[in-house]
Amino acid sequence: MEGASNGIPFLCWTYFCDQFLDDMWMVSLRFDQEESGIIRTEEIKRKMDQLLHDQNFGKRASDIKEKLAKCIEEGGESHKNFSNFVQWMKAL
Repeated sequence: MEGASNGIPFLCWTYFCDQFLDDMWMVSLRFDQEESGIIRTEEIKRKMDQLLHDQNFGKRASDIKEKLAKCIEEGGESHKNFSNFVQWMKAL
């Protein structure tokens, strides 16, 4: 989330549910590991080159940053949800 919320494409080693978000948002690249689980230096370099030279990753990351910013500003969905939660907690 930190990379996406800052508009930065990223390399990742997905774990559990992260993979779904990475695939859906298309702002990251996953490493291809060997059968032994090792990720070779060449693979890291190849993915870094791909991430830095493919403008689509940066554009999608920037678009997600804008959408996330709208959600947390006053009137945004995240802001509303948090406000509702606070009101619910106060009512307890």
